[in-house]
Amino acid sequence: MKYLVETTFRDKETLKRYLKGNTFESTDKDRIETLQSGGYLGKTIEEKAKGGRGRSSGKGKSDDPGGDVNESSKAESEDTPAKEE
Repeated sequence: MKYLVETTFRDKETLKRYLKGNTFESTDKDRIETLQSGGYLGKTIEEKAKGGRGRSSGKGKSDDPGGDVNESSKAESEDTPAKEE
């Protein structure tokens, strides 16, 4: 599970430093309870479900021509320098 770091601390088991606002991940319930009782960790961070109907990074149709143009000719056209006048 993941937890929000409330106070900056160095983990005595891994010697890794956790800054306030970072996330701490562990499945050791005793360790989590110790860190929470010391004020170092907050509540569990809810992980968002992956998949579903999220927004895509692109808009509209794909730039992929469907395999009609081979990759090498596509790369050659992108690397052509502009003409100087």
